[in-house]
Amino acid sequence: MRNEYENEAFFQQYAQMSRSREGLFAAGEGYQLNPLFPSLEGKSVLDLGCGYGWHCKFVVEQGARKVLGLDLSQKMIEESKRRNCGEGILYRVCGIEEYEYPRPHGTAAQRLCPGSRGRGKAF
Repeated sequence: MRNEYENEAFFQQYAQMSRSREGLFAAGEGYQLNPLFPSLEGKSVLDLGCGYGWHCKFVVEQGARKVLGLDLSQKMIEESKRRNCGEGILYRVCGIEEYEYPRPHGTAAQRLCPGSRGRGKAF
């Protein structure tokens, strides 16, 4: 599968976006999405297409017990680990089509897709 985020020129342009430089709330949707979230206290969260990991950091700050950030791009995962690491945050290079989703069994993870250029961002 072609991954434009591995293209150095594209990746450098992505790095110049305000959301890349300043985080989740620099993009604007953070302020609009925040009130829509249910309580994340003690939840396990999956972030598909995690990019720089801003959403991963956010959900842990909101009380999530753990979050797994997946991204198809090795460059994105490296940047996530550099910018947004912490207790309860894990990152993995993996496409959303390849991830083996757990079967629901009472500990439902919260999932959202705020849009990520077709990469499938989700909490």
